[in-house]
Amino acid sequence: MKKLFAACPIALLVLLLAPGIAFAADTVILGGAMVTGVEDDEETGLVNILGAHGAVWDVAVPYVADLVVYLRWEGEGEHTVDMEVMNGDGDVVADLSDDVDFETYSTNFTTHSLANTVFEDEGAYAVLVYLDGDLALELPYYVNAGDDDFPDEPYLLVSVPAVDGWADDEGMGEVNGAFEHFTFKRFPNSDDFAIVTLWFSGDDTYEQRIEIRDPAGTVVGESDAQEVDAYPGEVTVITDYFENFLFKTAGDYTVTVYLDDEEYVSYTLRTILAK
Repeated sequence: MKKLFAACPIALLVLLLAPGIAFAADTVILGGAMVTGVEDDEETGLVNILGAHGAVWDVAVPYVADLVVYLRWEGEGEHTVDMEVMNGDGDVVADLSDDVDFETYSTNFTTHSLANTVFEDEGAYAVLVYLDGDLALELPYYVNAGDDDFPDEPYLLVSVPAVDGWADDEGMGEVNGAFEHFTFKRFPNSDDFAIVTLWFSGDDTYEQRIEIRDPAGTVVGESDAQEVDAYPGEVTVITDYFENFLFKTAGDYTVTVYLDDEEYVSYTLRTILAK
């Protein structure tokens, strides 16, 4: 990642890390977002991610919020997740510790609640996520900040296979029908899906493209480049649709997200033969 909190004076932010580069026992955090909720869709069995955002405006301070953190993972086994919400002076204003267990190797997600978090002042905050004691991810959060306070380059929050994704009327990111793998009765087979990618802030226009490789490492799918019009403090949702996409074999396909031809994250899209 090029830059996270350009205007944030938090001392620990000299350790800035991109999503997906902190490993612990072959487990990595692929990304995350502050959301208003995550819901199971009973009809489809998929997951809807609601209200992804990184800033609030026009709120009275002290501002009290029930923060929900969505994290996307790739890995296995048991781990400890610690979180701290830190203000611009480096003071911790909220924290938590949760245990997670992914059993066998896979992609997965977790949600974590930081209820009644008090933001006494306006400005830049950070949600620091530790995996087994190591700093693995930093998520931005801003309260009544001005345009000059935000990062001037887009920060990748999360990318996920899903049915669809968009920004709602309030500028929050919405993901419909997120999932972690395909199950087919036979191969070759095909399906329709989307890769939904959420960016935060920035102050320019960029180009995003998606590349998909098969289990042998051959590029078998690539999206057309899409413009990412990034604005300070806003979430930009880019949805790349893959219609009738052909999966020739079972196994782990790899999705890679590029911005201006720089690789930002790669993750597994698993295809399974039904028993």
